[in-house]
Amino acid sequence: VHTDVLLGLLKQVQARRQQVTQQQQQQQQNGHVESQQQKSHIDQQQQQQVNGSSSSKYKRHKHKGDLGPLKILVMSATLDAGAFSDYFGGAKAVWVRGRTHPVTVYNTAQPEDNYLDAALCATLQVIC
Repeated sequence: VHTDVLLGLLKQVQARRQQVTQQQQQQQQNGHVESQQQKSHIDQQQQQQVNGSSSSKYKRHKHKGDLGPLKILVMSATLDAGAFSDYFGGAKAVWVRGRTHPVTVYNTAQPEDNYLDAALCATLQVIC
């Protein structure tokens, strides 16, 4: 669940950065320069949107100039790279051949009443 929330937040960050970049490009094309008071007001509104309130102890980092592209590196042996790429608007996916390692599976002959205790005992037997 935590990964799903993180990816959802990254999607929102990606959309917000794209929106800010487009606004910056429009301002440059129009030759429009906002006053310091307007910038301050916009910064306060954006901080409230990001933090949920104006009393956050975290300060928003101010960028000068354009925000470069958002680069995220995700590595997973089980991730559906195609679906992930589609979710993030056609992000590049790089395939790297992995290695497999032998895995030994141990099963109990009889069901265990206390699974946690049995798992701990089995772990200690393997490593000791």
